[in-house]
Amino acid sequence: MLDHIGLFDLLTHEQTGDGASEDCLVLDVLVPTNRRPGLRPVIVQIHGGGFTSGSAQTYPGDAMVHASDGEVMYVSIQYRLGLLGFLGGSQVSENGDLNVGLLDQRAALDWVQRHIQAFGGNPARVTLWGGSAGGAAVTFQLTAGGATDNPPFSAAIAEYPWWQPMFDQSQQDMMFATTLSLTNCSSIACLRALPTDAFATLSERILAASDSMPGAGYGTFLWGPVIDGKFVQKRPSVAFEEGQFYDVPIMVDHEQYVAQISGKAGKSRHQN
Repeated sequence: MLDHIGLFDLLTHEQTGDGASEDCLVLDVLVPTNRRPGLRPVIVQIHGGGFTSGSAQTYPGDAMVHASDGEVMYVSIQYRLGLLGFLGGSQVSENGDLNVGLLDQRAALDWVQRHIQAFGGNPARVTLWGGSAGGAAVTFQLTAGGATDNPPFSAAIAEYPWWQPMFDQSQQDMMFATTLSLTNCSSIACLRALPTDAFATLSERILAASDSMPGAGYGTFLWGPVIDGKFVQKRPSVAFEEGQFYDVPIMVDHEQYVAQISGKAGKSRHQN
């Protein structure tokens, strides 16, 4: 038996629903009802979806906690996606933060460190896990900020991490200009003043308008992390090669068909 608890800034999954919303900073905590004495190890899942789609409910975790006979806890997190999570450009960096989707993930991990013990979890035994874009997110969390502080996890599993090309400054500015054009805005202040429902289909419209843009290659989803000089200081492949990642046990695997799946998504978009 499981207790399913939705907590994060007083929001639950039921409040946000299954639609897209920037008001999405939700995490779900699954704990066994047959709680034994002592603290349990914790698995924190970051869902995939090309940094544009998906949700924590993609991998609910009930079966994993059940199979462990109540010996582990499971936390699944939400983070901002697409335009809301990964809009780049000079105006964005000068007036806020880039890669806010990754910052959402780090905020959730910090929350787990502060509060998971209240649910019977061990903050010193937190394994971060994700597949595809979730696996890529795990690698970005492993290299976060040059990995100079203490990580909010003790181990990491990056399943078939999906690293798409990272846009340079000029490409980010082109995407930002396209965003302004499609919203009849001229500044980031105008974008921030738009009603939430204006963003319902905006990410897809930007994708369609950016088909001929450099970097809009086969199988890419355009939105994703960029080098910001802060949280993402360099490409993850370079960071790992230079040893700038948290020194924790890491497991990585490869999925033969993940490129085929993402390739079909990109192909259908580019052939419209």
